[in-house]
Amino acid sequence: MTRTEIKLKIKENKDKIMSLKEDNLELQRQSCLICDNDGFFTEEIESHPKGRWQRRAHPWDGKLIGRRHWFENFKDEDTGEIVTIERSEVVRIDGEWTF
Repeated sequence: MTRTEIKLKIKENKDKIMSLKEDNLELQRQSCLICDNDGFFTEEIESHPKGRWQRRAHPWDGKLIGRRHWFENFKDEDTGEIVTIERSEVVRIDGEWTF
């Protein structure tokens, strides 16, 4: 195999990797938008109160924020009771995905 052929094969492999990464990102976006027993998606305009100690605006003030929500169960070590907590993460700001 010549050096040129090797370089060409490397470029082809890099192109395949980039294509697979894009496919995975699209699948991840679709997964975030599905509402089922495992979680749900919400979007709303978020504003944050400005206290006297806060000199600058919050970076999300007045922006459309998309959040992915899910529930996690934890066992209270003292009582043995199962406690369910709702979790969330920001996945979209003003229509732009954060991943």
